[in-house]
Amino acid sequence: MWAVLLLVLGCGTDAPNERKETEELSRRVTQWHEAVEAGAASAAVQLATEICGSIPSSPLQPAYLRLCKENGINPDYLEAGFNVWDFQSWRHAFFFKKLAHRIVSEAEEDHPPISALFTAVRGRIEPLEPPKGNILWPYTIWHLKKGVCDRQAWVLCELAYQFGYETQIVYLRDPKTLVSPHTICEIRKGNEKWVADPYSGKLLPNVSVADLAADTQLAASTWPDKNDWQEAIKKSAYWLPACPQDYCQRNQLLRHKVQRILGEHCPRFGQFPADRLNKYVSLTRQKDRSFPYQFWFYPFRLLRSQMAMTMNRKVREQGTPADADKPRR
Repeated sequence: MWAVLLLVLGCGTDAPNERKETEELSRRVTQWHEAVEAGAASAAVQLATEICGSIPSSPLQPAYLRLCKENGINPDYLEAGFNVWDFQSWRHAFFFKKLAHRIVSEAEEDHPPISALFTAVRGRIEPLEPPKGNILWPYTIWHLKKGVCDRQAWVLCELAYQFGYETQIVYLRDPKTLVSPHTICEIRKGNEKWVADPYSGKLLPNVSVADLAADTQLAASTWPDKNDWQEAIKKSAYWLPACPQDYCQRNQLLRHKVQRILGEHCPRFGQFPADRLNKYVSLTRQKDRSFPYQFWFYPFRLLRSQMAMTMNRKVREQGTPADADKPRR
């Protein structure tokens, strides 16, 4: 009897503590969200640190370490504390989530979400090289309104990802040199799939890259004046469009805590890249797996360039890294 009474009393004292902890987490997450939206980098970084507390260390995947080393990022970055580059990734994620939902909500009722997002990218971004001196994250490309095939494909991937789809950048590669003459993307959700080439204005529902590679007539009708692309599709390579910040355990932990409070309003960031890649492959058929699926190196090179550029700019102008992603027109 006493044991039961003590157990009940113990449960009663735990409940208020848990409620208090949840209320405190909710308060800090709300403040963090407001700081991100307001562009207050220092406040957002400090709040993220308070939300997560100490971050348990775990062995880094060799593939993650290799990505850093081969692309000019110190591997220590993966285990560093929250920083302005994390803030940048949060801000971009919130931006694209809101943008994707606005685009879809404003589209005609019979316009499927992917079609609406594809049309928005086509209508917004001119197929031209952006001005030099910019670090071309999807956020910057969208604001500059300029970008060629790989940039347009990445923007579409980010919009679709924030709307709940799984995405892959796809390099078409010359069969002899493996040099890529063109970049497209593939998008999936459940049993649905699309090949999207916003640069050429081609959106192919119920078609995968493997389907396109195996069907010479379909490839020819998709790119009638591009014989090299028709051949290059046969040696395609898939790349997961995850940012370096997503490889950091701190952002994975932050997303877990923030999502508890924001729910469906939380954008997708800090999702374990290995899990993202495995999930995408699980949506494919066996014949789709003849192509390589890999972690994308380009975002690491982009962050390396931005770190160097920002440091130089900060010395010259006494600016802050939080301004580094603003387009230069």
